[in-house]
Amino acid sequence: MTKRGHVDYDKLYKMRPLINKLNEKYFSNFNPSRNIAIDESMTGYLLQFEVYQGKQDLEIGLGEKVVIHLANLYDNRGYYFYFDGFFSNIPMVKSMVEKNNFACGTIKSNKKYFPSSVLKDDKELKQGQFDVVTSLPINIC
Repeated sequence: MTKRGHVDYDKLYKMRPLINKLNEKYFSNFNPSRNIAIDESMTGYLLQFEVYQGKQDLEIGLGEKVVIHLANLYDNRGYYFYFDGFFSNIPMVKSMVEKNNFACGTIKSNKKYFPSSVLKDDKELKQGQFDVVTSLPINIC
């Protein structure tokens, strides 16, 4: 067991062998379609899971960490990932596209890097209207 406070410390060290074995079996026993949803909880077949271990000092946000961790098995294989606003941010989507994956999700207008200066506020749009900004390879509607 690595000591608490060490960079490699794992709160789940006793459970880690079981978690790793389950994730290995999930991955090896099912070939998913090209469309994969990432959510806090969902129905369907479980491809991977990770146990929340409490707040951590992260260079990236929790949502981004979860998506990158769960999607890394499918990098450079052209999969489509869908997620909600908890997981979405622009740098993460750009990173996924660079790994030959596609990403689609909702994003909150108060998130860092959101192009609010060039998009109209929702209140300014009439029913059926939408606004788009593109900075290839990312489109925001």
